[in-house]
Amino acid sequence: MRDPKIFYFCYDHDRATGGQKHTYQHVDILNKHGYEAFIFHRKKDFRLDWFENQTKVIDVERVKEIYNSDHDYIVLPEDLGTRISNYPGKKIVFNKNLYCGFQVFGDQRPSYDPYQDKNVLAALTVSEHNTSHLKFAYPHLDVIRVYAGIDDRVFRYNELKHKERRISCIAKSAARGSLLTLYHTLQARAEAGLNKLKDYEWTFVEGQSEKQVAEVLFKSLIFVFTSFEEGLGRMPLEAMLSGCLVAGLNSGPPKEYLLPRCRFEVGNIIEMARFIEEITESFPGKIDHWQQLSENGRENALTYSLEHQERSVIEAWERIVSRKAAAA
Repeated sequence: MRDPKIFYFCYDHDRATGGQKHTYQHVDILNKHGYEAFIFHRKKDFRLDWFENQTKVIDVERVKEIYNSDHDYIVLPEDLGTRISNYPGKKIVFNKNLYCGFQVFGDQRPSYDPYQDKNVLAALTVSEHNTSHLKFAYPHLDVIRVYAGIDDRVFRYNELKHKERRISCIAKSAARGSLLTLYHTLQARAEAGLNKLKDYEWTFVEGQSEKQVAEVLFKSLIFVFTSFEEGLGRMPLEAMLSGCLVAGLNSGPPKEYLLPRCRFEVGNIIEMARFIEEITESFPGKIDHWQQLSENGRENALTYSLEHQERSVIEAWERIVSRKAAAA
């Protein structure tokens, strides 16, 4: 095994969040490439089970036994905020959501800013949006972009003609108002006979396993995503891999991968509703008109491959470790 050991902190909850999965994926990649890496949970014998994994997991008591503060690294999530100071030694902040990372400080200047800590050697981020904002706020900080990996074996592609009359979405708290406004606008128009949405089932994806989400997206004709306060937003990418026509926002990280035809300005509920109505009016007899858009979306999503993720993670850690070696 390579020196040093690398410990990734992970929360003790089993809610399906992309950030938690990113963390597990990094540890798998590092072990594959000869590093000694671990997920650590506070709770003994805990591991995430909403997706399949055989990731190396230990608890915090075991970390205390084997951690060497002179050589090893601890990777901590951005939303620990000032609690990052509680961890000793060399630290990396894994900033998976720019907004969460700053909001955790509240409306007062924090007594401790982890990005100003000399023991925080770098920050990992998952989008260009996060990267550019952190570099602007902290010009001295080494900010390294790592890619998310979306598995196209799990999120299988389905042509539009084989889809169901189903619209799926995720009601994230920051975007719930916009989503429900869109939903009820379309429902009101359906009751008035102004669209075909009475024939459609809406699936609000929440608290489901990865396998269950993949099945929903495989069947869904449309996926709606009204959040922009994101680190990346895995689910639109998973939907695009699955062949869904995605309606999202022209802001934040989703702007990096959503096709221009599928992006709408924040607050422009009417245009997003018209887009959805146009698609549903075409299904199923004229849906081939939209097939190229579905295929182009899948091509965009394929750039977030497991291979791309693997390369970026290893390059990031070679950069971090080599800097320590050069300073020694």
